[in-house]
Amino acid sequence: MGRRIITSAFNFPGVQSVLRHGHAEGIWTRIELQKLNTIEQDDNALIILGGFTPDYAQIIRKLKKKGFRTGIFWTSSLGQMEQVPEEIDLFGQVGSLLQSKDLDFALCGDQTLPVIFGGRLTYAPYPLSMKESYLIKRPKEHKIGIFLPQHPRKNILNQVFSLLFLTHHPSIQLHHNLILPQLPFQTISYQPISDRDKFLTILVSLTLSLMVTHTESFGYSFVDAVLAGTIPIIGPAMAEYFPQPDFPLPITCPNPDSPKEIALTIAPWLECSDNHRTQTIKTLRKGLKELAEKNNAQLRNILGGL
Repeated sequence: MGRRIITSAFNFPGVQSVLRHGHAEGIWTRIELQKLNTIEQDDNALIILGGFTPDYAQIIRKLKKKGFRTGIFWTSSLGQMEQVPEEIDLFGQVGSLLQSKDLDFALCGDQTLPVIFGGRLTYAPYPLSMKESYLIKRPKEHKIGIFLPQHPRKNILNQVFSLLFLTHHPSIQLHHNLILPQLPFQTISYQPISDRDKFLTILVSLTLSLMVTHTESFGYSFVDAVLAGTIPIIGPAMAEYFPQPDFPLPITCPNPDSPKEIALTIAPWLECSDNHRTQTIKTLRKGLKELAEKNNAQLRNILGGL
C-alpha cells in the first residue's frame, strides 16, 4: 500500500490552491485543519501543513506526540519574503522547529531556496490538475479582469492604470475584487469570492486576466485563466514557472513597473482573431498538461522518499 499523505492549512488562498491541485490528482488527501485531531496515527501516515503561521507550532507538537511524521510546504519565494518582512521571521520559526526536530521536513516550491538555505528545505514542484477545463469562448465585450490579493507585491495600480493607455479600445470593462478609486472607464466590482464555481464562471466570461506581478512563487491564477479559456497577461516573475517554447512570450509584459508596457502587451489580444486566441489557449493548455505530468510525477517521487 502507498504512503498515506494528508495535507491541511489555514485559509491562505495561494496555499489552498497548492493543496486543492494535489488533492485533485490523488497525490494527497486535503482535509480541514480542525479535523487533524480526529486522525488516528499509523506508521504509513505523513502530515503536511501548507504555508506557516505561529499557530502551527502547537499543532505540530501535538501531531509529533501522536507519532506522526510532520512537515510543512513553504510557498513564498525569496522576493515575497523580502516584501513581507514578517515572513522572514516565520521562516526562522520553521528553521527552529526543524532544529528541535518537532518538524521532520520542510518542502518548498522555489528551486532557489534550498540552494540559499541548504538542508533546511527540500524542493518539491507544485502539483497541477487539468480537471477544471472549460470550452474556449470569446466574450463580445472587452472584459479585463484583475482578481488578485490587494497587496503591494501584486502591482495593482500599474495594472489598473495601464487601461488608460488603451485609447483605441474605449469600451473596456474592468472586472475586479479590489478597493479602487473612481476610474474613467467602466468597472464591475465583486466581493471576495469564496465559491470556486462562481469564480470560474466569472473568469470564463473575461477576454483577458491580468497578473503582471512583481514577485511570485508559482502561478495558479495563470492556470485558472488558461483552463477557463481566458488569455493571461503575466510578468517575468510568473513567466519563470511557465517557460518557452511551451508558453508563448507575447503574454508576458517585460516591465511590470510600466503601465504603458502592460498596455502594449494587452492590446494585441484585444485585436487578435478568434482563431489566434483559440490556438493560443490550446498551446498554453498543451504546455500545462506537459508541466503537470512532469511536476506531479516528480512530487510523488519526492513525497515517497520522505
